[in-house]
Amino acid sequence: MARRNGRGSKSLAETIAQFERSELRLLRSASKAQILTAREAERLEERFSDSPSQKRSSDVLSAAIHLNKLLTGALREAPNGERPTPRTEVEVLAEMAAELRTEAEVADSLLNLLNLLRELVPFDRAAVFVLDRQLKRLESIASAGGGSVDLIEAVEFDLGTGFSSWVAKRRKPTLLTDLQRPVREGEMPLRCFMSVPVIVHGELLGVLNLGHSLPRAFDEDHLRLVSTVTSLLAATLTREVMERVLAENAAVDPRTGVLTAKQLARRVLEETDRSRRHGDPLTLVLVRVEGYEALVEAHGFAAGEAVLKDLGRLLPTCVRSEDPVGQVGTGEFALLLVHTGMYEAQVVAGRVAEQVAKHSFPRRRRLKVACIATAFPEGGDDLSELLATARRRLPNAGAAGHPPSPKHSRHAGNGTGDGSALPPRGLPQPPVPGTSPPGAAPPPALPPH
Repeated sequence: MARRNGRGSKSLAETIAQFERSELRLLRSASKAQILTAREAERLEERFSDSPSQKRSSDVLSAAIHLNKLLTGALREAPNGERPTPRTEVEVLAEMAAELRTEAEVADSLLNLLNLLRELVPFDRAAVFVLDRQLKRLESIASAGGGSVDLIEAVEFDLGTGFSSWVAKRRKPTLLTDLQRPVREGEMPLRCFMSVPVIVHGELLGVLNLGHSLPRAFDEDHLRLVSTVTSLLAATLTREVMERVLAENAAVDPRTGVLTAKQLARRVLEETDRSRRHGDPLTLVLVRVEGYEALVEAHGFAAGEAVLKDLGRLLPTCVRSEDPVGQVGTGEFALLLVHTGMYEAQVVAGRVAEQVAKHSFPRRRRLKVACIATAFPEGGDDLSELLATARRRLPNAGAAGHPPSPKHSRHAGNGTGDGSALPPRGLPQPPVPGTSPPGAAPPPALPPH
């Protein structure tokens, strides 16, 4: 058995050596025909020519796969069998500069820039992160090569999770040429990694990450080139940041037509101050679309946007003109009910749920919403606290728009700010401080549609 194993190992080594020689001949032919750039050919030849003590059979196979991908892509793009001529660095940079003059969406423009960058830096995967000024955290905005790329994703830093957040804090580019990290099942190997911060006039805008499945796929020349390209990315990220600032400062959300979360927060501050001075009741109703993420996943982002736009038109008709309506999250709206106690707010929440359930949304879709009321000051002093109180009660809210019965809600309708239950029909209504007791004037009627 030992002799057979020894002969098998020797035969495998001879086969790998023969395979290397054939790949080297193919590589030199491709370089001579200018199918590959001189830099790519030199790097791959170095990988094939390493001494046996410096390489593993898996590295040889990875290099061969990478070479075949390059050749296949180059030949596929060549018209009528013509051999493509690699573009120079200046030509690629010129096209990247031209991309900045287009009116494409930011995410599309970044993807185009990454695809052009691949002609100069042979990465497998790439990701662009932008710094959210409000949250002070990095978030992925574009990726190429089959998904985002980062290191130590689960570790938390000042600007978010992942190695990119650490690079953003240090504000210095990082190049790791030979990573020795285990590969999980179904995961693409990551042996070489580069992360470069995008900085303009001393201000951090984002981070660019590049990854490769081969060790030493990137070098210092690549790092210099990517650092140059980040100035082009900075122009696009600046446009993204400015669009976000304009959206934050806008009075209404351009998609739904209701107040932005920032503007609604200002109205909450005004109304809570008035409530403190005059003692008038003030409540907030959180409206969350049930299954919104599933709807977007099944029918696309445009379908979800159409539903939110329609909901933005419907909700203001369910309240009085003096009650502001705002969008406060993905698939979430808030109704600020002035001069309104918990009893009336619960009634309004139930009516909103009924109106939404009856409404025919685009493509005749029917929606369900969960409506939870909470009161000032018991539920919080500002918009964020009121929303947090309402969201904590959502998991126990039962069916959308129909909160649990009082036996499942300890504070239902008792003036504590817990609007998670509507009084059951046909039973006496408990008096609620600051609201209309049974037998008194009815709650404010909804405006006619």
